[in-house]
Amino acid sequence: MSNRRNKQNSGPMTTIANRAADRLDLKGPVRAGIAAMLLFTLTAAGATATIPIGQSIAVVDLDPVTPQALVLRHAKGGVVGQVHVVAGAAVKAGELLVSLETRPLDEQISALKLQAEAATMKLAGVRKEAQLVSGAGEQTAQTTARVKTLEKQLADIEKETIGLQVRIALAEEDVIRSEIRAPAAGRVTGLADLKPGEPLAANTAVAEFTPTAERVTLRGKLRDTANLDVKAGDMAKVWISPPRGGRAQAFDALIAAASADDKSGSDRSVSIDLTASRTEIARRLALEPGMSADLRLARNQRTLFDQLRSKRPRTVASSDATHPARSVAP
Repeated sequence: MSNRRNKQNSGPMTTIANRAADRLDLKGPVRAGIAAMLLFTLTAAGATATIPIGQSIAVVDLDPVTPQALVLRHAKGGVVGQVHVVAGAAVKAGELLVSLETRPLDEQISALKLQAEAATMKLAGVRKEAQLVSGAGEQTAQTTARVKTLEKQLADIEKETIGLQVRIALAEEDVIRSEIRAPAAGRVTGLADLKPGEPLAANTAVAEFTPTAERVTLRGKLRDTANLDVKAGDMAKVWISPPRGGRAQAFDALIAAASADDKSGSDRSVSIDLTASRTEIARRLALEPGMSADLRLARNQRTLFDQLRSKRPRTVASSDATHPARSVAP
């Protein structure tokens, strides 16, 4: 009987009901909608947490600052030993560029070291003799005179030893200074016509070197900043636009310098340090003269999330059920 009832219940109406239930299953779409809302909320929160909303400042005539070239010289001069680089070469900090001939210095150092060793041995012998004479049982006028002589010899030899050590140190410093090295990472933009064996006069320019700055610095002019306090040390967000058009790129920045506002309405000069690496900046934007930018200070600014939250009223239910909900400003 039960089997018959089950067969009866599984008629056309039951099949239609099951199909309707399948069509009305909203679990999948609801879950997808919730996931999309969460993703949008997290993305917006992350973006608005770092983008300040403040008054926009136009920056014009924005040019990348080229580090100042340095002229490398040798103070004492000497004889050219070897040139280790070519003009235009990129070098690391401390890399050897030009070395002078050090053979005379090497020979001088060797001779001075031999003299110093001989003086040290002589000093040890005189000191031992002075100890033996002083330790004799009976002191006579002759032994007393000998002790004084030995003490004078000890003082003279010690003075000679110190003088030799100083001369050795100075000669070794000259050897080190004979090597002209890159003061920082950068590029050899110029090189004198140097040939091994040729004399090099004192203070002669050996190479021109342009260091690579750790940060990218941009210099331009601020417009319409009469009522804005822009000063060095301010953090900012800057959207840089190429001079020939193209999509603006956003970078975190630091105001390195800004001229004072003279209240005349004229443009103010500004220097901006970008915090991104040179590699990252080059990947996103080709820096060239004549760029423009939109700059917004991050000092005491509210984010977009804060602004939206302040404009959205909060709804608070009244304790009296007869009164409708009322809006309360934050």
